[in-house]
Amino acid sequence: MISNIDEIKDRYLREPFNRRLGHLASDLMRVSGFLDNIKNRKVVTDILEESKFFIEWTAPDAPSHIQELFSEMQSRLALWHRHLLMVREDPKEIVELAKSTKRWGTQLVQLSGLLAA
Repeated sequence: MISNIDEIKDRYLREPFNRRLGHLASDLMRVSGFLDNIKNRKVVTDILEESKFFIEWTAPDAPSHIQELFSEMQSRLALWHRHLLMVREDPKEIVELAKSTKRWGTQLVQLSGLLAA
């Protein structure tokens, strides 16, 4: 469990919507990168937990098409997070988690407009 969740929430919600999407995208891309090494599982579970909070806090301000994406992400991330915490790792699930988090991260960066300069 994240110990300073209220502080993180306050700081996160002060950011503009597009930067919040960028933070979430960054978290998801980090998950994808960390999954290569089993020693990173604790880091991955922490980032997944943070990502679920980021989605929850950003969803109310999101347009409907992003809310739909968030709904899919939230349910899948919760399932994978639970499996990782229970050490019920299936190599196929790890590959799927890596692919999905990378794809979602890319989508969110594009939706955020942060790279269009």
